[in-house]
Amino acid sequence: MEVYASIDNRGTGVDIDSAVTVRFEGGAICTWSVVGSASIRWHEDVSFHGERGTALYRNGKLWVAKGQDADLVEVPAKELPPTRTPVEDFVDLLLGRRHEAAATAESGYQVARLTEAAWQSSVTGLPVRF
Repeated sequence: MEVYASIDNRGTGVDIDSAVTVRFEGGAICTWSVVGSASIRWHEDVSFHGERGTALYRNGKLWVAKGQDADLVEVPAKELPPTRTPVEDFVDLLLGRRHEAAATAESGYQVARLTEAAWQSSVTGLPVRF
């Protein structure tokens, strides 16, 4: 896996604006951007594009397009699985109402590795393999 990133903390101790590209072992490419300095209120878009269609999550709503050149159609909330916050999941785990965390320690470790590689790439201006 390889990551290339450009990160600007705008003089603060945390990342404010980030552009990150990841190339996975199979060749798939993932890109994301975080624009903490945007002039609009909180806004979140996550999109997945593939040979069989697109899924777009925008501000709490899910839209899908099945097939190439298909129109986006909103998925009704009643058709989505129930969701829980990380805090609810953690409390249920502590109280024994869940036997496994929704996100494993391994998942957290991999996110940390990716984040460290992105920071390194941002400093060097070069892609980082990990």
